[in-house]
Amino acid sequence: KMASRSPAGTDAAWAEEVFGKVLCRSDGVCGKTSEMLRGKELVATYFSASWCGYCRRFSPLLEALYRGLPPDKLEVVYVACGDTPSEFEYNTTSKPWLYVPYETSQRIGYVRRSIREGSGMAQGTLAAKHGIEALPSLVVMGGRDGGVITTEGRLDVNPNLTPLQIYSQWATALPSANAAHPSSGAWWQAGGALVALGLLGSVFRLGSARTDGSRGR
Repeated sequence: KMASRSPAGTDAAWAEEVFGKVLCRSDGVCGKTSEMLRGKELVATYFSASWCGYCRRFSPLLEALYRGLPPDKLEVVYVACGDTPSEFEYNTTSKPWLYVPYETSQRIGYVRRSIREGSGMAQGTLAAKHGIEALPSLVVMGGRDGGVITTEGRLDVNPNLTPLQIYSQWATALPSANAAHPSSGAWWQAGGALVALGLLGSVFRLGSARTDGSRGR
């Protein structure tokens, strides 16, 4: 299924060079990448995999952030890294964000070091571009031009912060024309999801140190 044309707004023509020509939603609707990301202030590339235990702990935090923001503020694009087709189908149909189709994700996503060294398989092109060394990884970009704000967005998704506070950390790096200041009332109310998750901080919080093994190597 193909998505209908998005409302007029900021074009994301840069995105096709990054993600390929097509992005899809969890309901199976796919569309031209630039249209699917049209009007988004921030775009976050989420490198993740079923085999990554840290990813399973991080995903609920990212989902709470995603659901706690107005739709035009942030879009997450999921890039599967080494999943089987069945794992890929589960991960893409159970989450609210966009995803890169399977074949493309296998070409651009992260490849574990043990696999690269054992089989000679090359690192995925997008993972190599951003210097991804472990999973999960979250690369945050401006929606207007694709400029990279941070390759360590995972560290900013703190369960003790509201969605507005997390968003604001990234939005301050955007050109002023691309980051309208949001009204605070609805935002702080929407932020309740992550405040509630603060009770689970000890379970979900990820350390900054990167190690071999399940942390993506």
